[in-house]
Amino acid sequence: MWSGSADPSIPIPGTFALCALHATDLRVRCMGIHHNGSNPPDTTQFLALSGGGHFACGVEYGSHFIVCWGELQVPQDLQQVSYSIVASGGFHVCALRSDNSFVDCWGRIPAPPAGMAFASLVSGWGFSCGLTQAGTAVCWGDLRKEILQPSNETFGSIFAGGNTACGVTLLGRLCCWGTADHGQSTPPTGLQFLSIAGGLYHTCGIRADNRQVLCWGDQDNGKLTAPLDVSFSQIAAGDFYTCGMRMDPPMDVVCWGNSVWYPRYQKNFTISRGMCVSECGRSQFQAADQLCPVVRDKVCLDCSVCVGNSEASPCGPLSDRKCDTRSRPRSTALVILLIAAALFLGSLLVLATWLYLLRREKSKEDDPKQQGDGKLEVVASKNENERSAGQALAMSALELEVATNSYSEEMVLGKGAFGTVYKGVLENGQAKPVDHFRPVQNIVIWAKELLNDDTLHQLFDPALAVPEMPEPLYRAAKLALECTDVRGKMRPSMTNVAKSLEDILESLKEQDTRPPSKLSESGRDSKLSEPLSGRDSGNMSSFPASI
Repeated sequence: MWSGSADPSIPIPGTFALCALHATDLRVRCMGIHHNGSNPPDTTQFLALSGGGHFACGVEYGSHFIVCWGELQVPQDLQQVSYSIVASGGFHVCALRSDNSFVDCWGRIPAPPAGMAFASLVSGWGFSCGLTQAGTAVCWGDLRKEILQPSNETFGSIFAGGNTACGVTLLGRLCCWGTADHGQSTPPTGLQFLSIAGGLYHTCGIRADNRQVLCWGDQDNGKLTAPLDVSFSQIAAGDFYTCGMRMDPPMDVVCWGNSVWYPRYQKNFTISRGMCVSECGRSQFQAADQLCPVVRDKVCLDCSVCVGNSEASPCGPLSDRKCDTRSRPRSTALVILLIAAALFLGSLLVLATWLYLLRREKSKEDDPKQQGDGKLEVVASKNENERSAGQALAMSALELEVATNSYSEEMVLGKGAFGTVYKGVLENGQAKPVDHFRPVQNIVIWAKELLNDDTLHQLFDPALAVPEMPEPLYRAAKLALECTDVRGKMRPSMTNVAKSLEDILESLKEQDTRPPSKLSESGRDSKLSEPLSGRDSGNMSSFPASI
């Protein structure tokens, strides 16, 4: 998507370029500014489109050959190669081969990893990224590392903006990396997204729960002012603005940013809602209101995700998932129950500590053997035989230290969970075991010590069946300790606590239904047929469906 300026970093308000596939015949329709012979072919039907800087490319519907128009063309030796995905950047193109899933690139871009197969492919301004079959994101080209790519993350899908790459993990968490000068690589927390599109200084995403668009990054020129209460099936971004296709009414286009007001064009611009594919993926449903040129093909859309709400009806072959926003979700109720239980146990702990201190203070007042310095007199005589059977020997802390040679390691008889037993030598020379208990302290302080020593398992009841992978259990304990911080600003908010507990519950569910190490065949089909796969970034916004 080109801004109409010789310098792509300087926007000219109101300028835009918009290309998409017409819903009825899958031919390219374009609006806005097009230069240097960048008009699309009139009669060719396309499976998908991807816009770059002063050029655009598409995958032909039948042959899967790539056709480009504008300043960048397909090399002659690649014009008869079948591709499943095309991803255009600022001045380069990368495409995924249909036969072996290898990548070919041309233009101003380094060569892709040799011999590496990918499940999906995206391009930014000067870089490209591929998602391996195992869910690893691999990028090449000029992508700044102001925010580093998270390590050891498995992604279900990846996306690219001008100078940003993003991936959605298998648990639905969005991670972004790349340039951070305008906050475009810092997505909001606590939300899940179906699709991501980014310009030079901003990023937008379709929320998984309500399909509304949320944007972050640089606000200049209204780049973040997505329409409220509007659901979208897909979005695409230019350098300084974003366009999306509405779910209701279907096939209408709305744009925002850079003073672009698009709805005046929508009467003559009916856009395909997605790619025509043979089968929908596991987390997709068929858009029944759109037909493809080949009868057996269908347009598939990603199912919504009920985040923070219970499911009213599941995602079916011809319908999206419905979420019940009226009822309190079970997960939220569980979070409230856990918080209430934690507060109750904390109150009991405070009460028990207070009663203990009160009782100890009273015992000092009633015991005549107590001295003013708080130490007990020695009531045992030097002659051990003078004490009656069963009488306990009382000693001061100083005498205990002398008897055990300052608690020397040489005097240790044994260690247990409640303290260390030392051998103490009395004044009469007799040796006695001395149980040196841990000093009375706050259980929170003790738990923090265990956490710092990586021995937090000592805090758990031995009768509990600790799972094989106890990471969620440790996360819950660590969260509970964070909530006890005496510094108010350091304690997590209730919103963050609820979100963290939601993530922990999702981790437990993930352990119960752990996915295979590689994406399933249906999962790969889903990613290859995503409406936004392999498009976006660069200068021309395009839906593959391409707007």
